[in-house]
Amino acid sequence: MKILAPLASLEPGAIEARYRAGARELYFGLASAAWTRRFGPYCNINRMSDFGSRANTIDEKQAANATRSIHAAQCSAFVTLNAGLYEAEQLTYLRKLCQTLAEGKACAGTADGMTGGAQGDMQRENARMTNVAGDGANRKDAAATSEASAIKAERSNGDAAVSHKRRGTNAPDGVIVSTRALGRIVAEAGLSPVASTMLDACNADVVRALRNVGFKRIIVPREMSLDEIGMLTAAFPDVEFEAFLMRDGCMFSDSHCFTRHLPGHGALCGTLRMSERRFVRAKDAQGFADVHNSELTDELYRSFHMKRACGLCAIYRLLHMGVAAVKIVGRADNEQELLDDIALVQRNLDIAQTAPSEQAYLNAMEFPPDRAATCKLGLNCYYPEVRFPL
Repeated sequence: MKILAPLASLEPGAIEARYRAGARELYFGLASAAWTRRFGPYCNINRMSDFGSRANTIDEKQAANATRSIHAAQCSAFVTLNAGLYEAEQLTYLRKLCQTLAEGKACAGTADGMTGGAQGDMQRENARMTNVAGDGANRKDAAATSEASAIKAERSNGDAAVSHKRRGTNAPDGVIVSTRALGRIVAEAGLSPVASTMLDACNADVVRALRNVGFKRIIVPREMSLDEIGMLTAAFPDVEFEAFLMRDGCMFSDSHCFTRHLPGHGALCGTLRMSERRFVRAKDAQGFADVHNSELTDELYRSFHMKRACGLCAIYRLLHMGVAAVKIVGRADNEQELLDDIALVQRNLDIAQTAPSEQAYLNAMEFPPDRAATCKLGLNCYYPEVRFPL
């Protein structure tokens, strides 16, 4: 199971820092001035367009260099094209963009943004990790079987969303898309479409429909339980599943999101948090207790729900149900906090790979540094059922 982390810019050292923290897959969105000139400032090219340069600084011309640098760091690269909807003219534009993304060719010499010394560091780190992985029989028993199965499936399925097939080229390993139509366009360009949470792959019927039109990697919705995710991984061994793990939770379902985070107004979810409260008593409300409980619940959720989403407790179960990658989100978040989260997830993943049971993992795991606030009432839990079994 790999760690997928966001990359907002090509600042020197940004890719290497993510690699050293533990990420082996990176994703980025595009900042397209050409798109904005053509379609206007209120038509997003990805879900984070409204955050501007806080979340997206890599443009179409830099995408190939970004991908090459990510591959030079021995990581996989994913591009996001996951806005809420695209009109026909926009899909035509994106078809050309996908063809451009797919035209990357092998480049000689040191990759942009990567010094020769940094590349040597990556090679030494890979060797170290290989040695560490071979040090104990427990690690082999816990991790090697699932890893070998994943590699076998990857090699036997040539059109899967893979992490090595395009390494050494400028073409991304996958494009995260929000519509089936765009997924077909991505596949026609020779790239691997990845189903965003916007496609709401919440059950076997949806996954089957997506697989049948070429999706080999699917991001499961934030609101799915571990049991629901496990049923999908068991039913579709030929599909890679990606699950959310850290940061940026939401009170709503992504598939029903307007994906508008306008600076002048704000997202609907944020607006609801900040808006004035006017309580209307339900017909069946019975006196002080009902009113008190309603207002208290509202206050608790408004103050604490998904302020710092976390799924660390679920790492053991996600690993052993065969999830391909866990996602850390936050392209617009603080750089050091993001790196700290990647490292924290990696340390816990190391524990999970050697733990003989889930309870052993939970006893040994490392909690977030602000545990008192993050774990408060379970309202930041991506997977609360680990702490609060149903």
